[in-house]
Amino acid sequence: MPKKTSQKLEILFSILVITILLEIVHFTILSSELSFILNKSFFFGNLGSNSLAIFVSLFFILIVLIYVKRRYVSPIALIFLLSGALTNVVDRLVRGGSVDYLHLLNIPIFNIPDILIVLGLAIFFFEVAL
Repeated sequence: MPKKTSQKLEILFSILVITILLEIVHFTILSSELSFILNKSFFFGNLGSNSLAIFVSLFFILIVLIYVKRRYVSPIALIFLLSGALTNVVDRLVRGGSVDYLHLLNIPIFNIPDILIVLGLAIFFFEVAL
């Protein structure tokens, strides 16, 4: 198998594994007595509806995939961005909203996929800036 194809399969496999693991975490949180909210909008619960959030997330995923086709993006940035976005889309499609459960200081409640998206974007912008 050519190296590029092998790397693409590794990235895809990583995205799927992380998404599945995060969905297991979300299922566990929903099945327990831990505190969470079902966020039916997006951007810290301040914008739009669940349908709009799904559309924006899928559009974001498409833009990332188009960009990757034209320019190099580090595998870790791609894995973080797409697994975070995909997990939030799956939550919204299956549960009607994103499962948010982390609340620190005065920051609005969020989840691990949100952290992955922010880290992926930070890595991506750092690479673009260099």
